[in-house]
Amino acid sequence: MNSLVNSYQPIKRSTFASFICICFLTSIFIVSSAPANALDPLDVDSFSVETATPDIRPLFDTGILELYEISKFLGYTDKVRFKIVEQVQNYDMVTFLGDSIMLSAIGEAYPINQNAFEDMMGNYTRTLVIDTEIGRQLTNSNEIVEDLSEKGKLGEVLVIGLGTNGAWELEKSIEDLIMAANKHSVSQILFINTRCPSTPSSVNRELKKAEERHDNVELIDWNKTSSSTDSYFSDECHVQYRSTSLSLGVVAYQSLIDNWFSEQKEKVLKVDEQMTLLDKTNSHIRRSVRMGIFFY
Repeated sequence: MNSLVNSYQPIKRSTFASFICICFLTSIFIVSSAPANALDPLDVDSFSVETATPDIRPLFDTGILELYEISKFLGYTDKVRFKIVEQVQNYDMVTFLGDSIMLSAIGEAYPINQNAFEDMMGNYTRTLVIDTEIGRQLTNSNEIVEDLSEKGKLGEVLVIGLGTNGAWELEKSIEDLIMAANKHSVSQILFINTRCPSTPSSVNRELKKAEERHDNVELIDWNKTSSSTDSYFSDECHVQYRSTSLSLGVVAYQSLIDNWFSEQKEKVLKVDEQMTLLDKTNSHIRRSVRMGIFFY
């Protein structure tokens, strides 16, 4: 009798082990054969990258693109969760074109000013181009734009600090400059107006008119910002220079530019949640247990 009992116990254990194995294989078959959108019926907020509209640029953080391609290969593309977020616009290239006023505030004339400005603009662009020259006029500035384009130094945004030195045929010079920029697909043109007693008031008036005529032209009002104080200037035109810190004039000039770029927003598509295959399998097993499909 004892021998019969002892022989029955291995058979019982073997049968139970076989049952467990069959259940596990059944569950694996269910997981592998289930469509991707059936793995998590409660996940109603997920949507695929195909839902992005033309004005929403997909943006993937480091490593996410590879995960997305893997999930796509496994058939789980529509289970990648995305979200649309608004963030400060980041440009591939921004170009600054100016005279000695811009040179003294952000250019290479004073490295301390230039370094601070480059650090600030690093928040808004991957490539910064600053092209300034003493005595430069609006006249024939369109030719400089053409030259910058040929050299690959003309960005999506063109910021112009010209006019202090006047211009021949003022309105035509401004229009020629805008036309040249638009021809090379500059998306936004910013004019920084002037504040210098020797500069004709007609310059700022014409810059304002240009803003009103063109949808992609905006005016940064340096004249208004600096008109209430002379402490910004070393000679009524150029901002003061300090060797160890930024002067009030430099801070004010650079802050105007900073304010404009910080207000430019873009909508981007970002990965909000990336469930791995293991996560999905575990999730399915947990639900199967609750439903009594899988025993372990």
